[in-house]
Amino acid sequence: MTSLPITPLPITPLAARRLLAVMPHPDDEAYSAAGTLALATDRGAVAGVLCVTRGEAGGDADVRAAELRSACDAIGAELLPTLGWPDGGVAGLVESSAVTTLRAALLGWRPDVVLGLAGDGAYGHADHLALHRLLRQAVHGLACADTGPSWTPPALYEAVFPRRHFHPVWRSMRRRGFTFVPTGWTPERFGAAPEATDVVVDLSDVAGRKRAAIAAHTSQLGGAAPEDFLRPGLMLPLLQLERWRLMQVP
Repeated sequence: MTSLPITPLPITPLAARRLLAVMPHPDDEAYSAAGTLALATDRGAVAGVLCVTRGEAGGDADVRAAELRSACDAIGAELLPTLGWPDGGVAGLVESSAVTTLRAALLGWRPDVVLGLAGDGAYGHADHLALHRLLRQAVHGLACADTGPSWTPPALYEAVFPRRHFHPVWRSMRRRGFTFVPTGWTPERFGAAPEATDVVVDLSDVAGRKRAAIAAHTSQLGGAAPEDFLRPGLMLPLLQLERWRLMQVP
């Protein structure tokens, strides 16, 4: 009898030896992935953060770069050189070139697992949505390419937030006239139910380090406590758990 080939299960974030978070702006790594990155380093992994923009639309780029470095130091992650894409202009990049750039960055760092934002972009930011699409294509391209016997292309996971969690942030930005978030999104467009999660990471041992990573982005807090980043109390559940869904790459 001929046995069927066994397809190995994708490696999970906390089982990775090399873990890379690819994020749109400084601070996106802190609220979405800092706990998982911190736990991974505690388990002996090498964790990295690649931020594709310098965050200049939200303040002085040099200040934001320094804050990002401090956030990475808080969780023990390596900070990769930024790609320098325009903050607020990721969706306007030439798609093929952007995908090629991302693919080269992944090839250069060779992670086992890549972490990114989901298709809702947390709160629908246009840069977040664009990077989600580009990162999917980049990882898919690696899966279809000959990368050599010494490295298997990475599993790609997306951050899953509680259902409706970021809708108030989107609504506030729409009311304030920000054009980088879409119109007409309902609360159900944000987050996902628990059953849509493949990996749940308990942050009990690293909540303080995640809080410190958020706190490092002083220019974005506006004097608020880390728990109140973007909206009062918004970070409280995100300091307890991080949830990840294995992204279905086309």
